[in-house]
Amino acid sequence: MLRSLAPVARWFVGEGNVYFDITDVVGHALKNKSVTGIQRVATSVLENIIRFDEEGRYWGLVRDSFSEEFAAADLSFLRQAHSYSDYAMRFEYAGSGDAWGHTLPPKYRPNPLSSLLRSMHRKLRWARSKRPQADLALEARPPEPSSLAPLKLKKGDIVVTMGVGWSTKYREVHELAKRFACKTVSVVYDLIPITHPQFAPGRSKRFCAWIDYIAANSDTICTISEYSKGELLSYLHGKGVHRQIHIIDLPHEFKNASGNSGAGIGEEIRRLAQERFMLCVGTVDHRKNALGLLQAWHELYKQGVRVPNAVICGAAGRGAGEIQNFLRSMARDAGKAVTIIHNPSDAELELLYRSCQFSVFPSFVEGWGLPVGESLWFKKPVLCANCASMPEAGGKFAVYFDHGKPGSLRDALRQMIESPVELPDGIREQLTTWEDTAASVCAIVHSGHTAVACAQMS
Repeated sequence: MLRSLAPVARWFVGEGNVYFDITDVVGHALKNKSVTGIQRVATSVLENIIRFDEEGRYWGLVRDSFSEEFAAADLSFLRQAHSYSDYAMRFEYAGSGDAWGHTLPPKYRPNPLSSLLRSMHRKLRWARSKRPQADLALEARPPEPSSLAPLKLKKGDIVVTMGVGWSTKYREVHELAKRFACKTVSVVYDLIPITHPQFAPGRSKRFCAWIDYIAANSDTICTISEYSKGELLSYLHGKGVHRQIHIIDLPHEFKNASGNSGAGIGEEIRRLAQERFMLCVGTVDHRKNALGLLQAWHELYKQGVRVPNAVICGAAGRGAGEIQNFLRSMARDAGKAVTIIHNPSDAELELLYRSCQFSVFPSFVEGWGLPVGESLWFKKPVLCANCASMPEAGGKFAVYFDHGKPGSLRDALRQMIESPVELPDGIREQLTTWEDTAASVCAIVHSGHTAVACAQMS
């Protein structure tokens, strides 16, 4: 593993600038107070890269959702203490007005009539969206200086898309890069909308179009696990497309994005931290299988097993309603031992990880599975499925169950309760950090591996 970015940074002297498309991160930060999943990966990687960027060669790339213009985003603020909302304050709010058009070179600025039409369209969309409330919330804070800058792409620069690419206007990003002869790098986290469409209803067609496009137009393609790489290669081979796929080393480390491990923790979280409980972290939806975990937990409860309280942490997804219905059907005493926490802050999540007896990650399929590694980072045993990418994230330290065997989750959960697993004291020395991940991204971005031409086979 690469334990420092410093030696990696020295490899890149003389090369062009690197622009990370953070449009989806800015949009997510506008609507959410905490960072999870893909946005956590993108922002944590950027924070570690910027710390070593002494020459100012790494930038963000932002596309305003109303003006539809691109601008460069100065990421130097990541070197100091900051919060996730800074992405919205500095890039979306500060650049949401007509000033966006002036961040472009003159030849790409819209004409006066176009500007007027765009402005009217922008105001109409703003009035019909959730932006008014979000903007008012941002106005309650002291304004941050705008971190937008004129976009000065040039030949030899690199454009990286490592966000939620399929939900953005990815074609425009690649066309912009092509216009200036820039290299493009695309990150694919998983192929769940294709391989497991039941967990991503309505997304399969658009997701396939995105994969097909980046396979034909990206210079470099990366995934986040051997499992995702295998799924991607299988999909591409089925279409007669052959590409080299690189793997980014995702971390086990949990890093509090707020930098605050004490203040802002709710009384309910502080109370839970004093109790005996198991922890499940992840969006409350069907794919994450929190309902299956509670059903197994309740079976043990009815059998007389002294089960710990269950704490489910995550944003409310398509499975939240089913869990509430299940809790209402449970015995009164059992129901009181289950707590659902939606959207905990990083400080609250850190306290829960430190305080739990063990964690369970019962997901059916993942591209990686950050909570598996995060539990191990806090030296907390973790129970997860033996399929998809979870064995890569948990390695030799996790305890596994088999979704294909009835009762497997229940029996493994009982083992975790009655025979606690002891993890080695020096476990962190064997785990991957966010700095390792950032170094992995940099090594791939600057590797010089350009696209192998897509061979279309009949």
